[in-house]
Amino acid sequence: MPKFGVYHFGTMDLPFWHTPDDTFDKLNKSSVIRDASCMLKLACYYIETEQLPADFTGFLNFMDRELHEIQNGTEKEFDLSPVWPYLDQVKASAAILEELMPGRNSDDIIIKAGGELTRLVYSYSSRYGHDAALPQPRYPKLSIAVGKTRDNTTPDYYLALQTTFLRHVNRLTGQLVYVNELITQQIAKWKEL
Repeated sequence: MPKFGVYHFGTMDLPFWHTPDDTFDKLNKSSVIRDASCMLKLACYYIETEQLPADFTGFLNFMDRELHEIQNGTEKEFDLSPVWPYLDQVKASAAILEELMPGRNSDDIIIKAGGELTRLVYSYSSRYGHDAALPQPRYPKLSIAVGKTRDNTTPDYYLALQTTFLRHVNRLTGQLVYVNELITQQIAKWKEL
């Protein structure tokens, strides 16, 4: 894509990025070896383990703390209260799931539910979209409201923040309902056996 220009990431200029000149000789070999080594160790760990590790309740508590931190750092117009009942439902279901997990094939539910929870925390696009490959905070589209007030933003930007925030509250509650359905369906299957 030669029409693209020079990219600036911090102090790095990458004039070759996404151009025909973006070739293997541009790789930082030590970084590639480090990353490949890490991926190889993880792959070996997951291949050799009998049951994928999962701590849904721990992760859900982490989500809860992060969301409360966002709520505490935002104005009252940025309301996360619709999220709490759904998060509590998933926590309750996850506690039952974790009691039933030992000795069962739980890989599928871990991948589906765990993957969805992780996506909710660390991304902002749909499962079919692609977030920008740049550093971003947890709950990217909720976190942008932290510290923003009517006094330190323009009226149109503040309204856009509120709209974005509400959309991502809706995304979060909808996906928590979906995750809860996945977990409760798995619980029901295991209880039938």
